[in-house]
Amino acid sequence: MDSRINEFTSPRLTCRAVQEEDFPAIAALISDPEVMRYTFQECLADEPAQRAYFSKMLSGAAAAGPWVSFAVYNTKNRNFIGLGDCEFKYIKNNPVSAEIGYFLAREHWNQGYATEIAERLMDLCFAGFGVQKVNASCHSGNAASERIMRKIGMRPEGCLRRERIKEGLLYDELRYGILREEWIDIAGQKR
Repeated sequence: MDSRINEFTSPRLTCRAVQEEDFPAIAALISDPEVMRYTFQECLADEPAQRAYFSKMLSGAAAAGPWVSFAVYNTKNRNFIGLGDCEFKYIKNNPVSAEIGYFLAREHWNQGYATEIAERLMDLCFAGFGVQKVNASCHSGNAASERIMRKIGMRPEGCLRRERIKEGLLYDELRYGILREEWIDIAGQKR
């Protein structure tokens, strides 16, 4: 894994690369049907499936490119909040775009944590890696995630109809994105 992305923080959160000690908290997260409801990942109730998914997180391997998962903790009390991840696409060994994702344990919903995680992931991709674009997507029924993507400055880029299969059903995938120059404008306005 690239040393630039081992750990980063936000005002309330510490996000660090997933480690073996995170398995119990992550297993609880990915086995919660309500948490996994709007993700593109199946709910993983048995430990062998959880271990396989967790091993993939640890190895940083994804089908489309290097994938980095971050365990997210409350900085003050060290409680596990959830996960954030980035998947990079490269041209000649240089990252040019990234897709970010996030999901939280239920007890941490509606507290602004997902927005905070998404903003920091976006900052990491643009400032840390110099990518030209950051994408995110969500299940068509996930209004909360759509609000987050809009709040951090992403624009809707389309609906991939019946793109995702989950539990034997087809779902639409909503795509959002932000370009580097748009992020620079937003970051400048916040200063």
